[in-house]
Amino acid sequence: MCAVAARSRTAGTHSLLALILFLFLLALSSCTTELAARGGTAPAAQWTARPSESSSQTPQRVTSMPPTHTALRPMTIVPEKTVSPSDRSGLLLDLLQTNGGCSLPCWWGIEPGVTSLSEVQGLIQSFGGTDYVERGPGGAERHEVGFEMSDRRQYVDLDIRGVGDHVKTIRVDAHGYAPDVFWEDWSRWRADAVLAEFGVPTRALLYDFPDGPQYGLTLLYDDKGIAVSYFGIAEGGKTHRICLLPGNDTTAQDVVLNLQSADAISPLDTLLGVPDDARPYIKPIQEATGLTVTDLYEVLTHRSGDGCITTPEDIWAP
Repeated sequence: MCAVAARSRTAGTHSLLALILFLFLLALSSCTTELAARGGTAPAAQWTARPSESSSQTPQRVTSMPPTHTALRPMTIVPEKTVSPSDRSGLLLDLLQTNGGCSLPCWWGIEPGVTSLSEVQGLIQSFGGTDYVERGPGGAERHEVGFEMSDRRQYVDLDIRGVGDHVKTIRVDAHGYAPDVFWEDWSRWRADAVLAEFGVPTRALLYDFPDGPQYGLTLLYDDKGIAVSYFGIAEGGKTHRICLLPGNDTTAQDVVLNLQSADAISPLDTLLGVPDDARPYIKPIQEATGLTVTDLYEVLTHRSGDGCITTPEDIWAP
């Protein structure tokens, strides 16, 4: 297994979650961090402390690759086409609204099981991004690209992998430092919008970390190859209150999408890259909140309740 350190950022908050990930990465310290060495970007992990929305600091982004990852070589860097920052920002905003004319698990016109790996490079260039490509045995291929949208105070990273001639998985990781602006741009991918488009999820997982507290909510559509995760800071106390939709103090500041073709053999869980030590902090939504997935759908689409969920602090591992 290989762990890679992403772009260096200064941490705004510290949590038990960060400690867990630190120990996880420390055990793998012999692994080559070639992405950091070349100054490129790696997909940001869910398992990382983020700053509060009022923080002016940029978080440190530390990532661990999913357990099934095998290091690929050699590395090829395909430079971006010359695109001005304003033009790139406009293009990305359009893609966020149109998704390149396709629906999940397709992302920006790249569809798992359909789009060829040879097409990916051209598409990434057309987005104005620099494509970092790793190739390995058996036709394995990995494309990485990161986009900074400084005028919108956000970034988005893509990690696209395939074997043979087709894309197999896509990971999208985005973070906004100004939640109101971020969710204006990412309105199509708000939890209520995703639920409205795809319906009641197959499963939902809640992550809650008492030292923080931080939360994560993942909506899984196993039959569609879609997993969408939201991360933010919960209200503390004996009961943790989570209002991840915009307009609340606990609005999610990160969204992560893990996508694969609907007929993929591997379960969606394998794409989440959860370290074993973090698993005590992850529970099915009903165990964590008493809500079924249908109840959650009703709450987050404002058909019932106030759009917020709660979970008792004492059910989570110390």
